[in-house]
Amino acid sequence: MSAPIVAIPPEIKRMILENLESDATDLFNMSLVHSGWRALATEEKWKIVGPLGFEHLMNSTEIHRADRQKFINHIQELEIYGHRSRQHETRHLNFRNLRSLAIRHSRRVPGCNLTVSQFFGPRLEELCIEGHSVPPPLVSVPDNYLLNLGQCPNLTRLELYRHIQDATPDQLMTVLDTLTNLQYIGVSRGASNLVQADTVIRIARMPLIKGVVLDFEIDQNLAETIRDTVPYAFNNLEKAVLTMTEEGARTLIQSEIMDTVEQFDLSVTTLVHGVLNHIRRLPNLKRLALETRIPPPDFALINYPMLIDMAAMRHLTHLEMRAPPLGYNVRRITLLAVEACLVQFRQLKVIRLNWDNRNEGNQFSSVAMFDRVGRMCPGLKELSLRGRWAPFNLSVKGATMHLPLFELYHSGDDVIFPNLRKLSLSMLQVPFGFAPTPHTLPMNPSTDPMCRGAQGVHDLLRWHCPKLEKLVSHRMRGRDDEYFDNSVAALIAASKPPPPT
Repeated sequence: MSAPIVAIPPEIKRMILENLESDATDLFNMSLVHSGWRALATEEKWKIVGPLGFEHLMNSTEIHRADRQKFINHIQELEIYGHRSRQHETRHLNFRNLRSLAIRHSRRVPGCNLTVSQFFGPRLEELCIEGHSVPPPLVSVPDNYLLNLGQCPNLTRLELYRHIQDATPDQLMTVLDTLTNLQYIGVSRGASNLVQADTVIRIARMPLIKGVVLDFEIDQNLAETIRDTVPYAFNNLEKAVLTMTEEGARTLIQSEIMDTVEQFDLSVTTLVHGVLNHIRRLPNLKRLALETRIPPPDFALINYPMLIDMAAMRHLTHLEMRAPPLGYNVRRITLLAVEACLVQFRQLKVIRLNWDNRNEGNQFSSVAMFDRVGRMCPGLKELSLRGRWAPFNLSVKGATMHLPLFELYHSGDDVIFPNLRKLSLSMLQVPFGFAPTPHTLPMNPSTDPMCRGAQGVHDLLRWHCPKLEKLVSHRMRGRDDEYFDNSVAALIAASKPPPPT
């Protein structure tokens, strides 16, 4: 982000305090909701998140257009959710001082690109565009996002997600030729059709690139092309989220192109044997995420040679391993072997494992495994287990919430995770086969068994994870469930004393 702006003029402070429905007297600590908007004002940045329609931000009958523009001039960070049909309300406003802009289209509702002339400018440094989940209709639009990026020569960060209307691979190549200050580029989650082999090579040639996220397979031929034609490819790379074959990964890593990488997220599209043997040689690697996209029966996320390679990376602070879709089993390996590997990582702060171990060991062996991990990694701050880790799965039986992990311990046992801040688990069952809404969730901890179960889970978490700040739950199948939000509400309600009668 840019340097802090100068102090906000007193007349601007007074104007906002008078016209936003809030009793706040300290503008710099103000957090309020006004007509669907959330406004945060600080000395460092101004951020407005809400629907596209700035007439709702202030009372237009009391504030003149010039005063409204004064307020707009102090906004440095802006996120827009909305459609072009609402943009007529903002056509007279010019966001000339924007440093960071995010345009987020509705995932499901078709809509056209916004007119960007009032948002794009030479001071813009960070841009994120989220398109639609499905390709929008092929119609002529007044503003093509990529073709207008020439107005933003000082962009240092560019993120393109999902389907972006009227965007083509050739346009992205043209953009990359003009954005000479770019340090981070992400093109993924549905926008990967904009990336071709030439695009990857062009990005590799950009001297200032420090972070790259590309959902495009780099095979051996493309890796060799990058190695042979780009003598200084990725020479400043610190973060890489890439999809490769084993041969492509081996070619790039052995050529020392990626020696500067500190954070490496690799999705492997061929058998993963031998990949870690190359990754372990990256001298600056601190964060590793490995995902396999191989379907069964050839699927094996981990085998014993890989555990040996992993044990050689004791300096890692973040470890993530994924094997989607859920329901596959980690084969040909035991929990004891996984435990023997994980306890080597004494500096781990984050562990994320996404696989299914329903047939490996029993509840006690799994708990013992992570009991040791928690004690051997005292700095662990986040633990995420997605899949069927039986003792770690939240469940609701009848009307009572269960968390078998800590129920296997007596209340007098030692703390398992002394510094854990975030715990992510999978929800095996929801009551009665559906996810309740806030209106149907019982919230009386003194009379309802659901809340009594939530109270028990809450107490167990507080005992074994005294610094826990966030509990996240995921559905076993499909998208994440609303049930987590409601169960958190139940936990919060259960942690408070009942209101006086």
